[in-house]
Amino acid sequence: SLAESVGVLKELEGKKEKQSHKDATQGQQSLESTDSEESTKPETNGLDPEESDETKESSQSIDLSAASDDVLALIAKLAKDMSKSMNAEQIRRLCEVYSLLPFQADEMINAFATEASSRMRVLEDLSRNQTFDDL
Repeated sequence: SLAESVGVLKELEGKKEKQSHKDATQGQQSLESTDSEESTKPETNGLDPEESDETKESSQSIDLSAASDDVLALIAKLAKDMSKSMNAEQIRRLCEVYSLLPFQADEMINAFATEASSRMRVLEDLSRNQTFDDL
């Protein structure tokens, strides 16, 4: 599903950010160890081509994260608006997917909880008047 795919993308993005940070830390350590060598190298106006690539990757990562959050928010809003017409399996699947994501969809979860409580009250009222076999 779309939400599962977005979740996988966000997870991969998080791993990529950790790797980029690790690479940057290692790069910083190697830069510190080669300070004396820099005086013999030609000047590059302070721009490191690798640093530029890292900046681009970081920017792309931020853009991907923002786009993922936007998609998840739209799905959650749509699910919240449609909660009254969704069956129990659909609600369960969405709750399962969103519980695995590092994304908060409190309004959707509250709408699902309200809908579940409402359905339970209807069933309880019906059970007082009829047996479950009649339902």
